Amino acid sequence: MIGGLLWGASWFSTADPLGRVFAVLGRVAMIGQGRRGTVRLRPIGEGLLNAGTPLTGEVALITTLIGIVLFDGLSETPAWAAVLDFISESQTLRPGLLWLRDQGADLLKVIRTIGLFATVLTFHASYWLLIAAMRAAVGGDRTTRALAGAFAGTLLPIAVAYHLSHYVSYLMIAGQLILPAASDPFALGWDLFGTRTRTIDISVINAEQVWWIAFVSLIAGHALAVLVGHRRALSVFGDARIAALSQIPMTLAMIGLTILSLWILSQPITQ
Repeated sequence: MIGGLLWGASWFSTADPLGRVFAVLGRVAMIGQGRRGTVRLRPIGEGLLNAGTPLTGEVALITTLIGIVLFDGLSETPAWAAVLDFISESQTLRPGLLWLRDQGADLLKVIRTIGLFATVLTFHASYWLLIAAMRAAVGGDRTTRALAGAFAGTLLPIAVAYHLSHYVSYLMIAGQLILPAASDPFALGWDLFGTRTRTIDISVINAEQVWWIAFVSLIAGHALAVLVGHRRALSVFGDARIAALSQIPMTLAMIGLTILSLWILSQPITQ
């Protein structure tokens, strides 16, 4: 709110975190803004092809969106539990961990924070390596930075798929709390819609349904990313052969990322 008061509407379109996140995710939606503020329907992902010049930090924003949810999935697998066991048993790390504990730090939160940042940075670096491979494949005078900005949006279907697969159960279950909140928004004892006493019904979705939603969304998200990437390449390079060459690294990366995502989905959930 302070940013909006100081810099006006431009704050929400350029610097406000939630504004930026919803703006980029909205490009994947089937509902878009037409001429003169009208609302129109469009194919899923069409908004990714009509995006103008990317704003500063857009590559980092999009890769961070994916990296965060990627770590969320990895942190629930036996592989992450094995990492925690290794850290706890490491004689090399023990003095530092004991010092942090003596300072009042929550060691599990510290380790998870480091893991989160490491996953985000790894994904961000991998994207830049992918773009460097794309530039090497097509040649020309386009810079790596320009190509990174042009193709960052093609990753957004993956970000949407990851968020849907990880948080659909939370949305369906905890989202029910909007009903009592709507009846008593200020906690004054109101019951505007007769739903103030409504409680959460955990039977609205089960584990099998969550798994299938996650499976379908992951496959569809990666497939849409490949499709949008090819169409974006045709628009950027203007030559079908060069566009196809540019997408070889991206397609291989999408296959690898799909395998990783399905592997995470296949792992038993651990605490």
